[in-house]
Amino acid sequence: MKGQISFVEYIVSITIFITFAVFFFYNLLSFMPTYLNEIRNERVRSEAYQISELLINDLGEPVNWHFFEWDCDLNRDLIINVEDANAISACWDQPATCCPKCDMNRDGVINLFDAVKWVGLCGGHFEESINRLGLSDENFNKTNLLSEVKIDAIGSNCVYGYENIKKLIGTDLDFTLILIERPSGQARILCSPTQIVTRGINVTVKRIVAFGSSYGELILQVW
Repeated sequence: MKGQISFVEYIVSITIFITFAVFFFYNLLSFMPTYLNEIRNERVRSEAYQISELLINDLGEPVNWHFFEWDCDLNRDLIINVEDANAISACWDQPATCCPKCDMNRDGVINLFDAVKWVGLCGGHFEESINRLGLSDENFNKTNLLSEVKIDAIGSNCVYGYENIKKLIGTDLDFTLILIERPSGQARILCSPTQIVTRGINVTVKRIVAFGSSYGELILQVW
């Protein structure tokens, strides 16, 4: 009959098809790790720039988050509550070294005066929390213009709570954040995890920023 093939031709066709399929999938599998790695690398590159943009040109939430961190959140849990008052109580009549942030009036002793100042300054913000970090100066709200108070606040907080900074930035990637003042070379921010474990890619973003009457370079390394 017309259009029919012999059994031998059928076997040869099937063999060729299977050989081609195996070859195709083998090559696909060999490229898969490289392809997946490139996808992750592109994600890290994209997120690194997004983090730098968030830090430089976002005000944060609330816009005066540095006020809460600097003066009110004594135990650094990102919320103003009774636990902060308890931090003062735990170091009552002790030197400021017991809880440096609890020494509200900076007289070297934690006592009633500090408790009164904390209530007056922070009591009206009870149960308020920091939701997002941003270094942009809320007084001017200009591109690439940072607040010096926020710079000091984020630098101070990172000494005690890198994981808090990471949480407020909203990333599962690890990073090192450095702000170098130019031309002096002074490090205004140096924030990194206690243990640095790289994951195969290290993306570095460098941005020129201004703050106060100075300028500097913000360097963000993400991995």
